[in-house]
Amino acid sequence: MVWPRCLRQLVVALMVVAGAGAVSASPAQAERTPATATVSPKTGLADGQKVTVNESGFLSINDPRVGEIVPLVYQCRAGVFPLSASYDLMMANEVVYPRLQQRCASLGQFQVGVTTQQVAVRRVFRTSAGETVQCGVAPGDCVTLIFGVVLPNAGLVSIPISFAPSTPTSCVTSAVRLGPPKQQDVTVRDADGIQAITNIRITNGTVRTPVVTPGARGPLVLTATKTDQAKPTSWSFDVTDSAGITTRCA
Repeated sequence: MVWPRCLRQLVVALMVVAGAGAVSASPAQAERTPATATVSPKTGLADGQKVTVNESGFLSINDPRVGEIVPLVYQCRAGVFPLSASYDLMMANEVVYPRLQQRCASLGQFQVGVTTQQVAVRRVFRTSAGETVQCGVAPGDCVTLIFGVVLPNAGLVSIPISFAPSTPTSCVTSAVRLGPPKQQDVTVRDADGIQAITNIRITNGTVRTPVVTPGARGPLVLTATKTDQAKPTSWSFDVTDSAGITTRCA
């Protein structure tokens, strides 16, 4: 278990820590030492890049009476949560945690006793509430957020992250074969990752398209084949990258 399912478990966790010496600091001492966190790197990021998250001050235990309680890591739109906050246990359990699950994307969790975790951040992510969040439009428009128990309450720390400017999609004629039949290859690349190739149109011909694995950077090759060798052929298609930007290739 990474987060207590009810307020009672949180209270028991505090009793375990305070009474059994699961951590070196007492609840009073922990209250005077707020939780902190860092992310590296946090600027110039690429889609899917792994960053290193370091935390300090969050409760991390695995006790048979309460199970496993460790900090959780999320990626959120900036402004949804404050940069730093402390909550009483009831609000954390009944309001903050459910809102995190709905408004942010889970990036995983820390291991018990480990204060460093690597996570992959995304330029575009979708929340469980159905919202598509696009990062990288402006510096610091998304955050990496750490949430957990900070004795004697619960708390979170948000670190703004910035993505490098989106790289335009490249569509280049890479081969022409005179045939018959005449054929043309167009190679597609996108450093941010290709999400989909759609809206393929052709007159007097057919198009062979590659299998697109979302996030693939290419090269992906599309091949157009002329049907009637005596008539002209024109064709086009759309490429949508991982940032949700669509480019028309014609």
